[in-house]
Amino acid sequence: MRSTTSARPARALAATTALTAALVLAGCGNDEGDQPQAGDDIVTSGPQSPGTGGTDDGGTATGGTGDDSATGGTSSDDIGLDEATRIALEDAGVAEADATIQRQERDQDDGRVHYEIEFSQGGVEYDYEIDAATGDIISSDRDD
Repeated sequence: MRSTTSARPARALAATTALTAALVLAGCGNDEGDQPQAGDDIVTSGPQSPGTGGTDDGGTATGGTGDDSATGGTSSDDIGLDEATRIALEDAGVAEADATIQRQERDQDDGRVHYEIEFSQGGVEYDYEIDAATGDIISSDRDD
């Protein structure tokens, strides 16, 4: 009869090693699941200064993916949240330091990605939609 007691520790060691390797490799992912992807809504809300980034109270990321995350863009075809905000402020003739940002959102309607920017200054509210690819102003509204 063959002894199985010496084979059990070797099998246990092999199983433990395989399990440890699997857990280590599973933890080496690229974290892409944590980042917004193209087509995801990027929303900020509440008063804030343009370009401050961060998260809103709900924890929604205001940055994008890849190398453009500091500006809120998601690719080289996307102008980014900061640039969209700058375009809206410039068109309204409002200095960045004087504006209170109410809402910034990256959205997609009918396959067209755009940024919705709402801000106020001196009791006047502004609402802009900026094309994410071109920076063109899709619509603008001013409520005195």
